[in-house]
Amino acid sequence: MNSNIKNNKLSFQAGLTPLIKKEVSSVNPTCIEQTIKRQFGTECDFQNNRTLAAGMLYALNLLREASEKFRLPFNIAPPNVNVFKTMELLKQEPVKFGFCIGEKEKVIKKHPEFEVRSIFIKNIPDNIESWNKQVEEWYAKHIVSSDNILAPFLHELLHNIHLHRIFEQSPQFGLTNAIYMANTSFSHQQNRIIADKIGTYAKTSKMELYSETLAKMIADSLDETGLKLASNPLDRLAEFPKFVREFIESQLN
Repeated sequence: MNSNIKNNKLSFQAGLTPLIKKEVSSVNPTCIEQTIKRQFGTECDFQNNRTLAAGMLYALNLLREASEKFRLPFNIAPPNVNVFKTMELLKQEPVKFGFCIGEKEKVIKKHPEFEVRSIFIKNIPDNIESWNKQVEEWYAKHIVSSDNILAPFLHELLHNIHLHRIFEQSPQFGLTNAIYMANTSFSHQQNRIIADKIGTYAKTSKMELYSETLAKMIADSLDETGLKLASNPLDRLAEFPKFVREFIESQLN
């Protein structure tokens, strides 16, 4: 099957529809890897996982649309996306879904170093229904900001975009600034507001607040097909507390 999303006519709506289940079950992860390489320049290895391959391509397309349609600084693709099994990681750390690296380093035991902004995704069961339930569970527990199945993909891609901006603004001190933001949060009172309005994961650091907030804004701006943006995601910034709005604006300008 052609792995181009437009041709596949996959649709991600608020709920998991029979169409989603049918189409995700028929996509070819290898073809999607080739499509992402051709369209975004990103090397991918989805370990033949259809759910992860389709989700990543959709998220990349949405960010590119946000850039082209609304001139948002989101058309920055990572150099690599790799799916991993926990035992393959050089450092054993608890990972719910994925992570993005801020410096060139060795991540997977039997693999050379990966470039800065490479993304790593945990090899979840290749089942769109179980993935939908997992995201809904995280959302019900108020861990993540959105119950949309694409939000975790957007989250990691937004880390890549954020890191690109940080390094672009200050090449010499980019890594230092990224580490600082990854280990800095807001005041106790502000974190209570973040946990209540966005989710508990967003309060862990400024880096996570950036990705969780923008992932929610994008997911909440999708049209009824879930494939396109019905409105500018930044229009939803007004829904957040003032200090969150000011932080997101400062990171986008």
